[in-house]
Amino acid sequence: ISSTGLFTAGSVSQAGIVITATAAGYGTGTKTIAVTPAFRVEVSSAGNVNSISGNTTLQMSAIATDSINTVTPEVTWSTNATNGSTISSTGLFTAGSVSQAGIVITATAAGYGAGTKTIAVTPAFRVVVSSAGNVNSIPLKASLQMSAVLTDSLTTTSIPVTWSINAAHGSTINTAGLFTAGQIIESGIVVTATTANGVEAKTMNVIAAHPNDSLTKEIMSVQNDTGSLTADSLKNIHKISFSGGQIVINKETGSPSSYTIGSIRYVNISDPNATIPVSNPNWNLILSPNPIVDLLSVQLLMEGTQPIVLEILSLDGKNIYYTGSIDGQGAASQINIATLPAGTYICKASNGTIIEATQFVKI
Repeated sequence: ISSTGLFTAGSVSQAGIVITATAAGYGTGTKTIAVTPAFRVEVSSAGNVNSISGNTTLQMSAIATDSINTVTPEVTWSTNATNGSTISSTGLFTAGSVSQAGIVITATAAGYGAGTKTIAVTPAFRVVVSSAGNVNSIPLKASLQMSAVLTDSLTTTSIPVTWSINAAHGSTINTAGLFTAGQIIESGIVVTATTANGVEAKTMNVIAAHPNDSLTKEIMSVQNDTGSLTADSLKNIHKISFSGGQIVINKETGSPSSYTIGSIRYVNISDPNATIPVSNPNWNLILSPNPIVDLLSVQLLMEGTQPIVLEILSLDGKNIYYTGSIDGQGAASQINIATLPAGTYICKASNGTIIEATQFVKI
């Protein structure tokens, strides 16, 4: 109690406190006072947790109590978070995406004071989509395993996934996440993993396949449309290149052999003991229309029945933009080439030994 008679109660309750006033010449007087428990603001969190993951929410609440009586006062919420965490006027705490310890949440109640609670934000769990080898592109008709995990940068867990894809040219993904490229090049294919923990995606590209240049036979022969046939031992060939619309065969000895691509009927690779064909079988590869805008019709007329591979290549033969099959009995195959850039291309039919090729123009 002060010299002016201001009595200030302590924070601990006490009964029977005697306050005495002494006046000179008049004697003394007393009054007994009881101090009841002090009201204070207490802040709590749903579930009484002290930490949450990034990018999640937590409801906070505040009461004023003196250990006997409890009231729910009007509260003003605030936080000292520096990681982007916020708290709303109703006490909903939203954690930022970056971890932070020691975040103080304060509830201020008029007439009762303020209370605090300290919360930690741990690294945010997120869905991460990846591909085998972490590649972003695969060749035509190839397959690639995709996967999705839930991680907070410290812990990684496999989770159930529903896979989907927005491909426009035949690429697919199955329920196990196996991505299979279509027969036409395509960029910006979005592979999406939908999980109970969120949706995440990875962008893939289907690129031109590169021909297998591993030559296992011993002789390569080239025949042009006049019937002239030239043969070289593969042991003598060290490079095959494409330049200015020609195929150039560089040999270990002698001068290079050059052939105009448009005049080549087929290229044959065979065993050195085998008979080298001296003429091309009666193959006729028909393309229409030519020039073409989008849908190319391809027919192949040939003798016999055998598997025929159909490809669309760049003019220099370095890139393959489509790989499929065709019936050699004249049935038309329709190929959508709308996504190819304008230019001149080669349509090639092959049974592994004989090649029939025809140029066409994409406009």
